[in-house]
Amino acid sequence: MPARFHDECRVLESGSLQRTGYLQAGHSGLWEWPSIGGMEPFAAVVIAENAAIKLHYFLDATNEEMHQRVELKWLPCPTRGGRFLFHCPACGRRCMKLFGWSDRRFACRDCQSLAYKSQRQSEFQRMLRRIFQIGPPLIGAPVGGQVPLSWRERIRPRRRLMRNRLRAAIAAVLLSKD
Repeated sequence: MPARFHDECRVLESGSLQRTGYLQAGHSGLWEWPSIGGMEPFAAVVIAENAAIKLHYFLDATNEEMHQRVELKWLPCPTRGGRFLFHCPACGRRCMKLFGWSDRRFACRDCQSLAYKSQRQSEFQRMLRRIFQIGPPLIGAPVGGQVPLSWRERIRPRRRLMRNRLRAAIAAVLLSKD
């Protein structure tokens, strides 16, 4: 089976459904996804019940009609309100996102065997990605009213950047010898 990544499939997020009112009991509506990575645009009818939602949709490959019930759990937050979490229909694990492919039902990332792209990168590729994420070293002059950084806050990113650049240079030399 080819590697599938979490950002190449349809995602059903409990937070997005909650913000738009789809998780209120009795609410029903159409939830749509744009085309992703060659998959056709997709839509599912979402019907909210007490502590669950029902999804009605068609699979792309077989045009088979699917009905899926997903349990919800209310999790109170210490600061304010709370959030809904899905219970994965396949394993029962609580999760904030369910992922769907054109040939499968919605399930959590583990049940769909999805990976992050960084999990499939070599150590050298991960090191290069970290170098480019750090950016230029901090200078320490206040910018736009920001509070000046202490000397430790200015030095640490420089040390990390220099250490990563040195690792990349060593790796490049070792790879060129092969």
